[in-house]
Amino acid sequence: MEFKAAFPAYAEKLVPYQTAQASAAVYVFKDAFERANSFDKDKLRDAISATDLQTFYGNIKLSEAGNNVAKPMVLRQIQSGKYNVVAPSEFASHELQWPREVPTN
Repeated sequence: MEFKAAFPAYAEKLVPYQTAQASAAVYVFKDAFERANSFDKDKLRDAISATDLQTFYGNIKLSEAGNNVAKPMVLRQIQSGKYNVVAPSEFASHELQWPREVPTN
């Protein structure tokens, strides 16, 4: 609500997921600074790499490579002109169509 009030262009649209993702990143930094209790770059790096949080954006747990291994990614497929979640199965709203249907003109 506050986001849409601050950015009226989104009043009739969905708020981009990048907005929540960026906000969650700030939350990770806040948490890491508190746990490191320091501005030392090595202590901060170690605190960030030890991140394991549950947030409004989902779970955040960083691998050694720095990617979030706690937040599952979903695969969407355009079916009959609509985006449908097809994987992973626990989040799927539709079955994967393979080979996919190709519209003919």
